[in-house]
Amino acid sequence: MTRAESILETPRLRLAPVTDGDIAALVRHFSEPQIQRYLDDDLPVTYDRVNAIATTSDRDFSASKFGIWAMHSVEHAAAIGICGLRSMAGSVAVELLFSVRPRYAKQGYAFEAAAAVLDYGFEQLGFEQVFAVCEANNPAAASILKRLGMQPVVPVRPGKTMIDFVIRRETRSRGVTA
Repeated sequence: MTRAESILETPRLRLAPVTDGDIAALVRHFSEPQIQRYLDDDLPVTYDRVNAIATTSDRDFSASKFGIWAMHSVEHAAAIGICGLRSMAGSVAVELLFSVRPRYAKQGYAFEAAAAVLDYGFEQLGFEQVFAVCEANNPAAASILKRLGMQPVVPVRPGKTMIDFVIRRETRSRGVTA
């Protein structure tokens, strides 16, 4: 699969696989306090760490036709976040992830990108289900996941800081709208 074949477009977004040219911007993005507090670990965001993520994503696109896309606003031509799919550690399951720069939050971009990525996963790659994980104290992300048709995995253990969500091919609505 070529990079051009991996580009996804929506009315307001262009999603292109992350490249080496995106790394510095992604370090700044993931270092923003509003973003960093929801990352799945407490490790510092470094160039080397983001480079490793980009390298893994590139390998995933080559091998599995999915990875992490840089999210660009068509109107502003600005990189406004990321959205992607990755294999979940120690599993054949696939996880949806997304993150939007704070100044572009609450404008529907994360939802729009995630809906396009889910459509790609189900329609082009034939996924049967996709998971997502969000912090229990991140109601904005949980709201997006629910609007996409994802359901919390039950049971949610008391005191758990992460909430697992799933969407299955047979229960999803294609091209969910805002």
